[in-house]
Amino acid sequence: MADNTLAAQREHDKRVLITIVTDIGNQLRIIVFEQKELFRTEFRPYFPGPWEDVETRLPQAVTELEKDNFYWEYVEGAGLVRDSLQFERNILTEAIKEGVVARTLKIINSILGSLSGVFPFLEAVKEYKEHVEAANAVQNRWK
Repeated sequence: MADNTLAAQREHDKRVLITIVTDIGNQLRIIVFEQKELFRTEFRPYFPGPWEDVETRLPQAVTELEKDNFYWEYVEGAGLVRDSLQFERNILTEAIKEGVVARTLKIINSILGSLSGVFPFLEAVKEYKEHVEAANAVQNRWK
């Protein structure tokens, strides 16, 4: 019985992780393609930059999650399970809803920091996000 409960919880957590990774990709795409005015003028010509690389790494994480091709010990160690994971999900969802770019990027950074321990290939996405954040001119709202 306990194994069934653990399996159900892990399946739920996996689904939440997939939605988080998908949301991160969607938000980064919106910022670099639809909100270029948020970037300082001198940085605008450099974006989207290596977007194609980012765009392949996030779906790769989704695929690895869907195929259970990761170690739950790393996910648990990163605090990406149960209540902690739901907390991350809720905070990200609220930041997206509010539309404050700087806040959303900080939350994405935190999540990517944890996820890159599970999927080291996401470190490049975290680096990209940090460049997006550094090139941000103002703390505007966006949709």
